[in-house]
Amino acid sequence: GGASTIEDQVLTFKTPKPFLAKLSGKKEKPASGFIPLLPMSLTFSAPVSWETVKEIRLKSQSGQIWKPKKREESGPYVDRVFFEGPFPEDHSFTLHLPKNIKDDSGRPLTNQDKFPLTIKTDRYPSLAKFASRFGIIEAKEPSLLPVTVRNLEAEITAWMTGAQETPEAGGARGKKIDPGQRMESVKGKLLQVRGNEEEKIIEWLNLLRTAKRKSPLLKGREGIQQLILPKPGGPKELEVLGIPLKAPGFYLVELESEILGSRLLAKPAPMYVPAAALVTNLSAHFKWGQASSLVWVTMLDKGDPVKEASVTLRDCAGKRLWEGKTDELGLAKITGPLPSEDSLRRCSDKQVVEEYNPALSGLRGGLFVFAKAGQDLTFTHSSWNQGIEPWRFNVPTGTTADRLSVLAHTVFDRTLFRAGEEVHMKHVVRRRSPRGLFIPPEIKDLKEVVVEHAGTHQPTVFPLKWRTNGTAETVFKIPEKTKLGTYEVYLAAAQSDPSRSGSGPRIQSGSFRVEEFRVPLMKAVIQGPREPLVNARELELDVAVSFLSGGGAAHLPVKIRTEGQP
Repeated sequence: GGASTIEDQVLTFKTPKPFLAKLSGKKEKPASGFIPLLPMSLTFSAPVSWETVKEIRLKSQSGQIWKPKKREESGPYVDRVFFEGPFPEDHSFTLHLPKNIKDDSGRPLTNQDKFPLTIKTDRYPSLAKFASRFGIIEAKEPSLLPVTVRNLEAEITAWMTGAQETPEAGGARGKKIDPGQRMESVKGKLLQVRGNEEEKIIEWLNLLRTAKRKSPLLKGREGIQQLILPKPGGPKELEVLGIPLKAPGFYLVELESEILGSRLLAKPAPMYVPAAALVTNLSAHFKWGQASSLVWVTMLDKGDPVKEASVTLRDCAGKRLWEGKTDELGLAKITGPLPSEDSLRRCSDKQVVEEYNPALSGLRGGLFVFAKAGQDLTFTHSSWNQGIEPWRFNVPTGTTADRLSVLAHTVFDRTLFRAGEEVHMKHVVRRRSPRGLFIPPEIKDLKEVVVEHAGTHQPTVFPLKWRTNGTAETVFKIPEKTKLGTYEVYLAAAQSDPSRSGSGPRIQSGSFRVEEFRVPLMKAVIQGPREPLVNARELELDVAVSFLSGGGAAHLPVKIRTEGQP
């Protein structure tokens, strides 16, 4: 008996996704098997009772069995379980599920017919890895550069050079060594770093930072030594090999592997793994100050200071900014100001950085500090501050006042006001120096004082007129209907555009608060007996009320409330 219509009625609704189970794991390539070193996980599209899921088994072709595990925070229902590795490499496995698995809604598993599921692991991943792209090795006999290798060629090709080889060199391949020789008998010229090679070290480090694993960094350049590194344990063994670096100096090493490229690159090709090492018994410590700086050179093995060490400071392009020698305490004192980090040259990369490395990431700017004593040389960079950052020791950094090298402070008559009152401010600006504080010439650039509400950032701008003693005064009449809260005071440089007044570079110099409150006019004092009372029936009290401005308040009613405690 309903009304008839010729229009369709659309009812929108959602249906739950099918209840599925999916096994996943990491692979080197989509067509490869699972990496045997990493866990495998079984994911359900809906929660399943753990009592049911814990009966799942992963069985290898040799009969070994793995039981599933769940996350510790999981409750009685789970949507993911995992099987911990490592697993045998190049093996077949079968995943067995209990029959009639159901989710928390009672739905059966849609792809139950896919199980038992047969999977396969790949062989252990090929590996050629240095601890870092750059590192410092203490000059001892023998000095070895460690590299971890696995599942590579029985003999690994390596290319080596000292820092005397210029990055622009090209041409013939280096000298080949008989593959049958062991590393200790490799013949080749390992060049020491000399005082005039600091710019080349910077060039090599910048090239190393942007080196790509598809392209060689050293192979094919003139004067490069080729090494053949034998693997005593065979191609498949996980081994740590030591590349001998016999003399102090800066070295570049590059490994080449066809197997590594075939496993990790999209198209099979040789893969190159570069690294650099500084072999030295020196250590340079750099403190970069605003008015002066300090370099301290010590021995790595004993920590003794190194006197008469030559110290050079260079920017990212190798330009020399300062040079000198250390004193008896190993200190090189730079008495004048160095360029600020913001004003130093920034070097652009010739290609995109493929692999992030903390030691090399900051080399596009900052300062290199080189120290040389005899035939030994070391260097540090101003960005190498991991673990010793100033903020870890509560040293403030990065403020506008630091960049302007000035101190700004506003003195208030008080810092708590009510709407409608006047705020009297006296501004003081000084510059830091090793000899104390003085009035900076830049004080003339600070031509505005900005009073800004901390919550809404609404500014009120006043002009500044500085006296010869480096002070200025401002009176701010707080509007009757102003917003309550904290107001911050800034000293700012004037803008050429009047509409942008107060938006220039500025330094915070103080703050005050605007609140609603009543000022007390009187105070009351109650004084009891000095001796303790025992079984007393009466208590005599002296009550005094006086005005804060002075004088007693007479003829006031008094009401006393008491509280007794056992």
